[in-house]
Amino acid sequence: MPRRILETERFYHIYNRGYNKQQLFFEDRDFQRFGENIIRYLDLYPSVRVLAWCLLPNHFHFLIFEKPTPNSKISEFMNRVQQSYAAFFNAKYGDSVKKGMKQPVFEGRFQAKLVDDDEYLAQLTQYILQNAVHHKIVSNPQDWEWVSEKADSAQALEDFESVFD
Repeated sequence: MPRRILETERFYHIYNRGYNKQQLFFEDRDFQRFGENIIRYLDLYPSVRVLAWCLLPNHFHFLIFEKPTPNSKISEFMNRVQQSYAAFFNAKYGDSVKKGMKQPVFEGRFQAKLVDDDEYLAQLTQYILQNAVHHKIVSNPQDWEWVSEKADSAQALEDFESVFD
């Protein structure tokens, strides 16, 4: 599959879910591992900024922006995050979840939707921050541990590091 080309200096809604809607995160350590991968790859791709995020049992959402660079690195960043977590998931759960079938962990490559106006940006930010409420996991967004506190580029990496340390 050819590499998806995304533009720098643009906002994107990045999301994916488990293959056939299967669960991706079964316990806190799974969420933590995914977050640790994000921190590791943000260090390798310093132009990529995760401005808002939410991890749910069977899917995730990110609001991502990339600072100006000669070539966008968002696709490489996301591919590495997903591949790294898939290796962890397969080693930890393997046949117990997949029941002997050779199926992927994620439902294909990540989805990327361009955020092309301020109204959509504001709506998307609230959607991401409220996603655990939307899926009836919690009734108050502050009760869900695996979400950024707010969409703020200066705060984003600190949010990841404080939650996943």
